[in-house]
Amino acid sequence: MTPYILIVLSILSLTISGCTSKENNKSHSDHADLYYCPMHKEVTSDKPGVCPICQMDLVKKTRVESAADTMHHSLFLNPDQMRSAQVTTMTVRTSKLKKTITGFTTLEFAEDLRKAIAARFSGRIEKLYVAKTGDRIEAGQALFEIYSPELVQAQNDFVVLLNNKEGQSYTNQMLSAAETKLRLLGVTSDQLETLRRTREIKQNFIYHSPYSGTVIEKKITEGAYVNEGTILYDMADLSLIWGVSDIFESEARFLKLHSTVTIRLDTYPDEKFTGTITLIYPVIEPVSRTIKVRIELNNKDYRLRPKMYGQMTVESSLPELPVIPETAVLLTGKRALTWVMTSPHHFERREIILGEKVGDQYTVLSGITAGEEIVKTAGYLIDSESQLTGK
Repeated sequence: MTPYILIVLSILSLTISGCTSKENNKSHSDHADLYYCPMHKEVTSDKPGVCPICQMDLVKKTRVESAADTMHHSLFLNPDQMRSAQVTTMTVRTSKLKKTITGFTTLEFAEDLRKAIAARFSGRIEKLYVAKTGDRIEAGQALFEIYSPELVQAQNDFVVLLNNKEGQSYTNQMLSAAETKLRLLGVTSDQLETLRRTREIKQNFIYHSPYSGTVIEKKITEGAYVNEGTILYDMADLSLIWGVSDIFESEARFLKLHSTVTIRLDTYPDEKFTGTITLIYPVIEPVSRTIKVRIELNNKDYRLRPKMYGQMTVESSLPELPVIPETAVLLTGKRALTWVMTSPHHFERREIILGEKVGDQYTVLSGITAGEEIVKTAGYLIDSESQLTGK
């Protein structure tokens, strides 16, 4: 009996010992230390070491941190971790940023100052007084001398009516009509007054320019015969120049009429020229997806010339909104996130709606408010999994 009892007692002892060992192991496992990488939260270990990704020392996770990490949008960083990761924070402020819009610009003629001088009657050009392209002329300046039977006859009709005044065989209406015809043919008031006084008919008539401007193209030569309607001179007043700029469609909403713009030209790289937006074209270019903007430039010194190239710059004031640096924003592809410090060493991942980007700053439409404390460099606080899943 005694050996049997000893065998039973031995078996019970081994069983109890095994259960106790399992409980002890379980208790040890429950209280085992856990180490993790602050920059790559998926990297963990039950003993000290270094992160295989960034070679940063693994940090022991406390119970407080473990409880905080159970929330996927929260993060706890103790002072050592913040110093090690070089975490810096900033207070969100509101500001009125100025967005700078630029566009390739070509100088053009002012369309309303482009003129054509055409023959008002047929005849032969006897002499040219303005014989070169590029000549600058003033209104009333002699352009050419022409022989025209039509103009000779119109002068003769007018003189006949004047000479018949003593016999009272004319009417005021007829004389007025003859005078009007001469004016329509290009006879100036001084020429008409001379004809009225001398009653001498000119065989060769000097035609004077009705406009001031620069000759862009001369289309006649001495001795040539011209018909009524023939274009003789193509002229333009260059004292005012248009700049036509191409602006991206996405920036068109920031443009405003009468805004002051600055233009830098390739011809004068060290100078700035100012102008005013007078027209935002009503149609988008279908291929380039740009919109044209017309700018008026004063050119009293005639230094600016059509077809010069340059770049236009205009600033547009944005509404007053919270502003954060680009480094504080994490773009996941689906959303924009930032880290907000809700209390010392505690951070909350927050989804935000971004507005315009100006330089290295974003305006924020919603998600954070002025006065909140955010992390300036949030990228390393977000683990690889959150970037991929967009949580």
